[in-house]
Parts: sequence; C-alpha cells; structure tokens
Amino acid sequence: MGLSRSVRVAAAAAAVTVAPLLAVAATAGSANAAYVGCSVAVSSTSLVPGQSASVDAEGNCFAPGTAVTVAIESTPVVVATGTSAGDGSFSASFVVPTSLPLGDHTLVLSGTNLLGHPQVLSVSITLVASAAEAAASSSGSGVLAFTGQNSGTWLAIAAALMALGAALTVSLRRRRSTRAAA
Repeated sequence: MGLSRSVRVAAAAAAVTVAPLLAVAATAGSANAAYVGCSVAVSSTSLVPGQSASVDAEGNCFAPGTAVTVAIESTPVVVATGTSAGDGSFSASFVVPTSLPLGDHTLVLSGTNLLGHPQVLSVSITLVASAAEAAASSSGSGVLAFTGQNSGTWLAIAAALMALGAALTVSLRRRRSTRAAA
C-alpha cells in the first residue's frame, strides 16, 4: 500500500511538472508557424564596394509597419533603414560602402516579429574587387565544379582486365582438365 501511494504521488508530481512545459512548447510552436514562408534574397551575393544592391524579405518576416535596419556585418555598418509593409515583407536598396574590406560578410536585417520580439534575418555575401569577379561568381550555372578525376576510363580498364582474367582462368581450367583426361 505504501509503495502504490508513493507511485501515485510521483506520477502526480510529474504531471504537474510536465504540463507547464507542454504549454510553453505549444506556444513556441504556434509562434514559429507565423514565420513559415519568410525568405530573404539579395540582388547578388558577390558585390563590389560602391555598387548599388537591393535586398528583399518576403512573407511574414516582420510585424507590419515596423522599423527594419539593414547592416553589413563583420564590421557593422548600417546601409539602409525602412518600414515593413502590411504583409510583413520588406525591400530596400543600398550602396555597398567602400570602407569595408574585401571578403566574406553577412547582410543582416533587424526588426520586430509578429509577437513584438526582435527578428534578425541574414544572408551571406562576398565583397570582391571588380565587377568581372562579381559577375563570374554570381552567374554560376548551378553545376558543381569538376575537381576530381574522370573515373569512368579507369572503371572500363578495370572491367576489361577482370574479363581478361576470367577468360584466362577458364582457359587454364579447360587445358588442365583435358590433360588430366588424357
């Protein structure tokens, strides 16, 4: 009887502890569902200092009518500010500062989400020295570069050698069986 009572007390305590956690998880899940479909795109991921560019955040990215700041980070520099549209989207044009060093950077959009909490979205960008470099790195065909060796030729040679080995093995076995029979 004592054991069964302690099991019931432990089960009740676990239910009291878990119930609030489940409520918090359900609230967090519904909050995240509002951001499904939010996407961020920049006019080019390879930019030249001094070049004009644009960034678009589409979907329920920000609360309607809230301030949004666009900055290039690594050395934080604000490049644009504006207000989100009624559907939560945001668009801005900016000029890439010439004071930033070449290399990898992050374009960051900061604002407020539908729940009134800070919302930060980011896109990786690369600053390059010339427009030719930017065009070359931005206009990829979507196909991975060939960095290895053509193994098809080697596979064909290996298959031919295996076939030759099999033929020699069969030939030797026939020759041995005819000698043994004689």
